[in-house]
Amino acid sequence: MMPAMRASTLIAIVGSAGITACTTVPAPPPMQAPPPVRPSEIVAAPVPAAVPVYAAVSLDGVADGINHYRNRNGSDYARYVPEQIVEIAENVLLYQRGNGGWIENQDPTRMLGADERAKLAVEKAKPPISFDNRNISSQVEYLAAVFEQTHDVRHRAAALRGLDAILAHQVASCGGWPHTVPASEPYHAHITIADDVTAGLLGVLRKVAAGTPPFAFGILTLSARARQAVERGDACLLRLQVTQQGKLAGWAGQYDAQTLRPAQGRSYELPSIVAQETTEIVRYLMGIDAPSADVMRAIEGAVVWLDRSKLTGVRIETFAAAPMKYKFHSSTTDRRLVQDPAAPPLWGRFYDLTDNTVVLANRDGRRVQAYGDVARERRTGYAWYGDWPAKLLTEEYPAWKAKARSHRSAPDLNQIVAPAGGTVGFAAVDLASGRKLGLREHQRFPMQSVFKLPIAVAVLVQVDAGKLDLGRVIKLGKADARGGVAGGIVVPGQRTIGELLEAMVVNSDNVACDKLLALLGGPRVVDARMRTIGVDGMTIRFSERQMGVTKADNTATPTAILALLGKIARRELGLSEAGANRLADLLVRVATGGKRLKGALPPGTIVAHKTGTSRTEGGKTDATNDVGLISLPNGNLFAIAVFVHASPADEATREGVIAQLARAAYDTFSLKGQ
Repeated sequence: MMPAMRASTLIAIVGSAGITACTTVPAPPPMQAPPPVRPSEIVAAPVPAAVPVYAAVSLDGVADGINHYRNRNGSDYARYVPEQIVEIAENVLLYQRGNGGWIENQDPTRMLGADERAKLAVEKAKPPISFDNRNISSQVEYLAAVFEQTHDVRHRAAALRGLDAILAHQVASCGGWPHTVPASEPYHAHITIADDVTAGLLGVLRKVAAGTPPFAFGILTLSARARQAVERGDACLLRLQVTQQGKLAGWAGQYDAQTLRPAQGRSYELPSIVAQETTEIVRYLMGIDAPSADVMRAIEGAVVWLDRSKLTGVRIETFAAAPMKYKFHSSTTDRRLVQDPAAPPLWGRFYDLTDNTVVLANRDGRRVQAYGDVARERRTGYAWYGDWPAKLLTEEYPAWKAKARSHRSAPDLNQIVAPAGGTVGFAAVDLASGRKLGLREHQRFPMQSVFKLPIAVAVLVQVDAGKLDLGRVIKLGKADARGGVAGGIVVPGQRTIGELLEAMVVNSDNVACDKLLALLGGPRVVDARMRTIGVDGMTIRFSERQMGVTKADNTATPTAILALLGKIARRELGLSEAGANRLADLLVRVATGGKRLKGALPPGTIVAHKTGTSRTEGGKTDATNDVGLISLPNGNLFAIAVFVHASPADEATREGVIAQLARAAYDTFSLKGQ
């Protein structure tokens, strides 16, 4: 049985590998010299006038790596401005290894000479790649964002290879990621929370699973893998949360991949709870739009720990000192911890796993008691103290908490549908949680062109059975002409069955609809197919021509439509993978009803749907319908059916009611249910 469809599987198939990505949190400026890079500081030669002008793509994700590069190599070199995304992307492609990953701490804005380019081409065959310092996830997201503007398939292909590398190296024992592969240091193989390794990668994969920008070119197989990786990764984060005296606290920087116990990183990074990484994990978890009870508990426990771990009455003071050049940075200042009753809260980077005291150490691996006991090289080259959780505790967590509390009751559906007049049938179900909304959901309504959805299913079933061939050419005569919607099918003429299918679904073409019905054997064949797959509450008896002549209608209840949509999403139609993919692709590309289900949803929301509309006669419109599958921010889907029947309202009002019902369902299912 094929995997259930997620939001990203509704995106048009565009290649042979797949993708789609949570916002990575920009790295805080490291407490070391020279100052951290900012996009506004990057200078270069002007862009030639003949070159297309592109909008800058954020370099925040790679800023940490750029800082590390400059700390070690200096910053006196020519580099591109952020708007030169083509040139920067070329560097990213050069740095990418043959296995899809990247080494850490490079500056992709740096202008490279011919010798360096040749050297990088040779180094592509080397296997080491690193996820440290927000590496790989940032390059993948950058390339995907560049592809949105350039449409250069090399950028997409490189992003896909990067995603494959990410997925390939998820640790089997828990679902996190290592620091570096292959490991050349003891800590490289550890599950790494530090520097947003696991949370950053999960954030990108969450976008992949949901099909959100810049990953709007998702492909089925990789999207499904991304969803599974996110589920495993989220479960891993909950499993790794440290407890102190039986209460949930924060997260360590690294964990042994076998025992899952907090482990030592570099020599001065002793096993401990890390305030900065805990802050970023909490931000990631708060980004889950429908958090489970376990996720809620993890967030609450970590926030309580962060609050009780703050230090008051002290601050870090930087003062001038003799210039020193170290292996990884230079220093013209030193730092000390001083008393200051007016100072804002401060946090240590590391806290003892048991007694929660601040942990400090030197490169020899020995723990020291006071900040002054840390060697100057480590004091100036490492952030032992910071205010990382401050904004989280004062702004972000309270806002998240208020949002979580805001959803306590279902929306007032009667108030939403009132402007339409007539009779409105509505049903929606979150396919992951099973939560439902409904209004007259068991009442029958005229489907109009919504009945083309079950016709499409029946056609694809016969294609899989070898009874129909999508490439078969069908002649269309004058007798095939139909009134109503015409989606580009001209008679007399000829079209393949595949072209007829696309015109019927995407453009709601009536000529294509009736020709396909005739090839199937008539409406009752489609009706029988629906009953065979277990969809009750739907009756299909008439073609488009018959509906126009007799004024009769094919009917369905909203719940019957949900049953069909659920089977489409769960791949329970008996279709081959190719057939199921084709159906999903057609529904995503439907060109009608842009102001109905889609009308009030957030930009970028994936909607796979089919509309239906009747004429307006005697001041009333018998049917204004839209049914479909809609993506949620967490990557899940919900099914929805809206039928506006016998409405005296104008088209804008009728479509607005459908849009508001879709938005009400979207908002309800995006928040934690009761």
